[in-house]
Amino acid sequence: MKLTAWSERINNRLFSSDPHNATIGVFDGIHLGHQRLLRRLAEYGEKSLVVTFRNNPKEVLRPELFGGHLISWDEKLRWLETLGVDEVLWIDFSPEFATMTAEEFLETLQELYFLRNMVLGWNFRLGRHPGLGVDELKRLFKKGSIEVIEPVFYQQVPVSSSEVRKAVHSGHLPLAARLLGRPYRLEVPEVEYHSGGFWAPRKAWNQVLPKPGKYPIFAGQKSVLTVEKDGLFWESPPDTVAKEIIFEE
Repeated sequence: MKLTAWSERINNRLFSSDPHNATIGVFDGIHLGHQRLLRRLAEYGEKSLVVTFRNNPKEVLRPELFGGHLISWDEKLRWLETLGVDEVLWIDFSPEFATMTAEEFLETLQELYFLRNMVLGWNFRLGRHPGLGVDELKRLFKKGSIEVIEPVFYQQVPVSSSEVRKAVHSGHLPLAARLLGRPYRLEVPEVEYHSGGFWAPRKAWNQVLPKPGKYPIFAGQKSVLTVEKDGLFWESPPDTVAKEIIFEE
């Protein structure tokens, strides 16, 4: 899978004349709805392009409301490759980038790539609030077609990153696993070892954390994660430093 920075494409004026089928989004969590969309994108054949953000726009626009990522950047890339994506065009979202209108963004994207089709989610909007919906984008995207992917439902509720966040925040990790199609996991930051286990302060984690409580996990071995207001702790031998924590379903 090819990885290209938006800034590199713009600054070096790198244009591609090969036909591409594309999608755009944050894809936080790569939940079941995202997976349906990305598999459909791969079915088009030719080259598939995912335009996404290395940081969540909410981190920049509303940092006080941003509660962390659902997935690390490296894990997101692994999932995109697994789901058949040929190229990821990634953007470092910034206040400067936020000044670009949806029309300007789409026009620039069509200059950089020969886009034959776009596959977008049912609730997709592009640009500053309220942004452009699919109907408006269809009028702007004149070189190809736009397919809208209907949501995946779980217990009559559309699967979304917001629903996954709510499930994790509230400590309903089995529900989060159902929405993701796999157990929720945390990338382990730098940790300290004491009292028979590993500990890291809450501020060291950049992913969504469950509410205070005890949760069964796998971190190199089965254990119990204790989430407290000031940090996270789990019992483990000192030589078993896990790279990730996987919550049991």
